[in-house]
Amino acid sequence: MGSYHVPVMAGECAGWLEADRKRVLVDATVGGGGHAAELARRMRKDGLLVIVDALDVAVETATERLRAYGVQVMPIVGNFRNLAEMLRERGLEEVDGVLYDQGLSSADFEGDRGYSFRGDAPLDMRRDATATRSAADLVNTLDRRQLAHLLREFGDERWADRIARAVVERRAIEPITRTAQLVSLIEQAVPRAAWPRDIHVATRTMMALRFAVNDDVGAIQQSIEGIAPMLSEGGRIVCLSYCSTEDRAVKHVFRRMENPCTCPRGLAVCACGRKPLLRVLTKRGVRPGSEELQRNRRARSAIARVAERVRARANNSQ
Repeated sequence: MGSYHVPVMAGECAGWLEADRKRVLVDATVGGGGHAAELARRMRKDGLLVIVDALDVAVETATERLRAYGVQVMPIVGNFRNLAEMLRERGLEEVDGVLYDQGLSSADFEGDRGYSFRGDAPLDMRRDATATRSAADLVNTLDRRQLAHLLREFGDERWADRIARAVVERRAIEPITRTAQLVSLIEQAVPRAAWPRDIHVATRTMMALRFAVNDDVGAIQQSIEGIAPMLSEGGRIVCLSYCSTEDRAVKHVFRRMENPCTCPRGLAVCACGRKPLLRVLTKRGVRPGSEELQRNRRARSAIARVAERVRARANNSQ
């Protein structure tokens, strides 16, 4: 992790979280610490910045990077899925803001976990020990229909059937255990004229496998549902997503927590008693500006969503 990942919309994220005013902030996916550094730069000197990552090397690197900013840092190694539990275990019952950056860092792409279609690496993709099956396990054991469904569900891959068929045919000859093998299959399966102009033809398949291996969609929803009740009044959640699958998951959980009522439409008075926890501040999501896109090509697919904890008097059941 020698080179720092360029954080996307770092200034905007710090602004949405009101880092200069809040005392306890959480970077739930710290990576190389790019967003965390911007938060720490703006935070009050009596502030506490909690940094979380599934990889101990990421937490160690970010902790060292943050020493220069003077704020107290609480490092946690663990899956952000369990964020609420991890915070409570360390005596934190309330926080003022949480940032989720669901993108992979430069170190992730350059590592040996098989996230990238560039180069060659073991087809693993497991982020931590909570993932029991590797990407190679899925590729070599799912039947054609299951694999095609996975690629459509998590990657919005329009050529899912052809890719799945090619995988099944190749694995009958030899196991698919390396990223280069899979990428080569995808390049052969998808007609050259149909390759996307802005991303590599293997991007959606690789992303879909990563989501399936690590249950990224379930993790972000579970984490937000757990942390929202721990937000202080006016505390905010900021989520950065990099594909429609991630963004839909965030949008849906925000929507459920903003409008949790399950009563039939037309009922004069709410009978279920469920009160809103969040108010969505970015109805359409926010994209990076043109200047940032020129500086950082990886920002092109990013979209941010922000939600705020509602006032206690509007949610007296909490």
